[in-house]
Amino acid sequence: MDKGKVLVVDIKNGNPDSITKTIEDEGFVSVRVSDLNRIQDLVLSERPKAVLVDQDDFGDEIWDVYKNLKDDFDTRKAALIVISSNGNETEVQVHCNANESCNRSR
Repeated sequence: MDKGKVLVVDIKNGNPDSITKTIEDEGFVSVRVSDLNRIQDLVLSERPKAVLVDQDDFGDEIWDVYKNLKDDFDTRKAALIVISSNGNETEVQVHCNANESCNRSR
């Protein structure tokens, strides 16, 4: 049963991994992308239930992608799931707190 799509954003585009396998085993269709410039358009065209981002694969430009997804009325409904293998869980939070695009309250 197809439960919908999950957009998986990482630089290992096309390589099978355990996250993609788990997503598909749960009945979702995974759509992979590694080009940050394509994310907004893919969310609009594919209408995924969630966008899963491997934070470790990208630099500061990913924060603008997050902001644009959540600021756009047509893309904000997709859940944004950010993962990291970084052992310091506060590093991503500190970066977000230092970044103006993350400081906006809703």
